[in-house]
Amino acid sequence: MTGPAPLVARFRSSALYGPFVYLAVGGIAFVVDLGLLILGRDGLGWPLGVAGAVAFWAGLLVSYVLQRFLTFRSNRSSWHSLWKYAVLVLVNSLATILVIELFDRLGPGYVVGKFVSTALTTLWNYAAYKFWVFADASRPDEVRPDGDTVDEAPHAR
Repeated sequence: MTGPAPLVARFRSSALYGPFVYLAVGGIAFVVDLGLLILGRDGLGWPLGVAGAVAFWAGLLVSYVLQRFLTFRSNRSSWHSLWKYAVLVLVNSLATILVIELFDRLGPGYVVGKFVSTALTTLWNYAAYKFWVFADASRPDEVRPDGDTVDEAPHAR
């Protein structure tokens, strides 16, 4: 078979697929987040904390849906990962609001703070997604409660 299909299939089964798609999806979510932050703060005149929280939650909603189905291909019920994701969102929301407020008060501005908070949360989010939120799709040889062992590659679904 010639053409891009074999290359795409090989890439999807490689170790690079997860991190690459994670970063691409994160980029999309960041554009949503930053765009809504600027719109809320500068366009609608919302207080920075409100604009930051609304934008952050919208970006994380986009991220959750895309990460679940594209990056980690989780097949568990959404409730299994959703409550864990809600905890992660709470932690990330608080960290983001604190960082953008700090940077706004110190002078560099809230947009710089947004970039810094995104870099920080990106570092711990991949591990949180892989090993906690979407653990079923990222752990080969996982033993499920019914005793079955999952021995397929994490991205072979």
